[in-house]
Amino acid sequence: MQLPTKRPGYWSVYHSIRRYDFLKIFKAIQTFVNKAGDPWEISERGRPPEILPKEYGTMRKLNNARRFGILWKGKF
Repeated sequence: MQLPTKRPGYWSVYHSIRRYDFLKIFKAIQTFVNKAGDPWEISERGRPPEILPKEYGTMRKLNNARRFGILWKGKF
């Protein structure tokens, strides 16, 4: 059984799309979160958090983007 072949130039177009460019998507979400502001205030008591509230917000939005398939449809 012979595997189907791709048309000439298929892989060059496939790799040029860069729809899995995670850093570009992360930076776009990060600018959105920075414009929205802190999700909550950091407490003055206790030790400082290891992950800042804006980073939590960025990770949350990134998780939503992955859940709804935005990362794989090339919307950014």
